[in-house]
Amino acid sequence: MPFKKQILTLLVIFPIFQIYAGITVLNGLTHIHNTQKGNTITGEIVLKNMNQTESERFNVFIKDFDQSCDAQDQFLEIGSIERTLGKWIFLNTTERVLKPNEKYILKYTIKIPDNIELKKDYGSFWSNILIEGDQVIDETITSEGLKISSKIRYGVQMIVNIGEQLNPEIEFINIELNKKNEATYEVDVVIENKGDFLIKPTLLLELFNNEGEDVYKTKAQFKKLYPESCKNFMLNINKVPKGSYEGVLVADYGADMYAINLSIDIE
Repeated sequence: MPFKKQILTLLVIFPIFQIYAGITVLNGLTHIHNTQKGNTITGEIVLKNMNQTESERFNVFIKDFDQSCDAQDQFLEIGSIERTLGKWIFLNTTERVLKPNEKYILKYTIKIPDNIELKKDYGSFWSNILIEGDQVIDETITSEGLKISSKIRYGVQMIVNIGEQLNPEIEFINIELNKKNEATYEVDVVIENKGDFLIKPTLLLELFNNEGEDVYKTKAQFKKLYPESCKNFMLNINKVPKGSYEGVLVADYGADMYAINLSIDIE
């Protein structure tokens, strides 16, 4: 029996602002609201068809986002995580065709219930609004005869903080020093958010020689870290002379800082 070509769709999710000749999100990919139980929140996602000559349809989905420590980041059905926001989100449309160069306001309403049936009725709750254009940006035929069609899908992170934001609690899960080449080392750090609210830590590493002199500083920019989730941070150490150093590793997220001491040998 001859092999039949199959068509697959590869959905390319952009975590940052991108422009291409099709549907584009104009007002950011993270929406954070601070509120209390029983409140109703409204907001807007501004879309535009960047194509100057052709109309394009977009479709909208709501998915949970799992960033747990024992699994890869993944999009799941609403209700798959305990702190899902998706069941409280309502949209004014789930699909629409935009004319060339047309803008559209995708409106959302978030209705926080008076009674949140969880062991904790405060903290951060989150889901993603996924916006997918119909336009195929690339088609590839694999060696097995599969036709892969690539589309753009935007993931707009929706985050609601309910109640007073208490002091967060984090933990350094793992720290490894890896040699990349003769002049560069890489410090691989895994952090877990053990609190109830989203945090956005920046990692700072400072090295001191045997005389206590500051010889090197480096940092990794902040990443969003959800409750009971983990994130990996990479810090580069470049052109530090061979020797043994004492280091201070700091997780800075605005109000408070967590720090640990460590020893690093540069060979």
